Amino acid sequence: MDNVARRVKAGRMTEEEFEAVKANVSGVTDYGDFSDRELVIESVVELMPLKQQVFAEVQAAVPAACVIATNTSSMDIPEIATPITDKSRVVGMHYFSPAHVMPLLEIVRTPDTSLQTLSDALGVARASKKSPVVVGNCVGFALNRMFSFYMQVANLLVESGVSPYRVDKAAFDFGMPMGPYRMSDLAGVDVVRNADKVIQAGFPYCFPSLLTETLVKAGRLGEKSGAGFYDFSKGARTASEDEAAIAPLLDAARTAARTRNPRLASAPEYTDAELVELMMFPVVNEAYRIVEEGNAASYGDLDVASVLSYGWPASTGGPMFWAEVKHLKHVVATLKEAHGVFG
Repeated sequence: MDNVARRVKAGRMTEEEFEAVKANVSGVTDYGDFSDRELVIESVVELMPLKQQVFAEVQAAVPAACVIATNTSSMDIPEIATPITDKSRVVGMHYFSPAHVMPLLEIVRTPDTSLQTLSDALGVARASKKSPVVVGNCVGFALNRMFSFYMQVANLLVESGVSPYRVDKAAFDFGMPMGPYRMSDLAGVDVVRNADKVIQAGFPYCFPSLLTETLVKAGRLGEKSGAGFYDFSKGARTASEDEAAIAPLLDAARTAARTRNPRLASAPEYTDAELVELMMFPVVNEAYRIVEEGNAASYGDLDVASVLSYGWPASTGGPMFWAEVKHLKHVVATLKEAHGVFG
């Protein structure tokens, strides 16, 4: 309830409203009160055996019509639902973090999800004042899958010699709320590393990088550890560039990357505008794949969802609209040229 209490302190909620919300929330340590539930959302850590265990326990405790949802951000939902007898009542409900702030709710349908279950999930989104987007079950779903390539290309650029701080500034000046490395520090460098491993395992055309792994091994996990790509010794929300401290870590990651791919050592100099295109055009490319696979209903859905989740600058209309304004021939030519440079 801490997040709600902060609203009172900020003057955005009265004490009476806070008490009314508080009265609707209760905590339990067993499933005894689950016998009349209509919806249960699992949100334990991203470990498949644990999620399957929770699903099995929930199924035994809830009525037959209860919707059983998972808040996983990337794991295979049919595999999570292995213990469930009636898989038509299983759906993904991925709330973006922090859930009380971010407006998007990514509703993930599986081949078995019934229309009633999907309707129920959409109803919950409306009732909780979230903006839903319905996507198909695939590794990373839609948004995390798309924007994983933003991070991957940022890593490629840094391993070719570009400063992570310059990458962040280029992304911020483009209109993103923060650059990929400031975002990594906020989310947790280890969390970003783990999510990237899931995407890497799902798609063979990913760009492998040891950059985040190198920082994790050095104990630089971002805000929560006091240092990541940035230094937070002045406070969790006060990020200071820390070039001297991360220089040996960048050198180690670059050496390993260039051993694997010697082309990185001879990458050309890019303008900030070119850095943005190199990072964002792969996001567009992956979005086209997602729609073509049937894992999103339209490019417009992904445009709106990108603004509401990753903070894509709304003034550009979303990544797909932005790419069309840039002209798709230019997008394709840039991607082909980058492939020629980096392999």
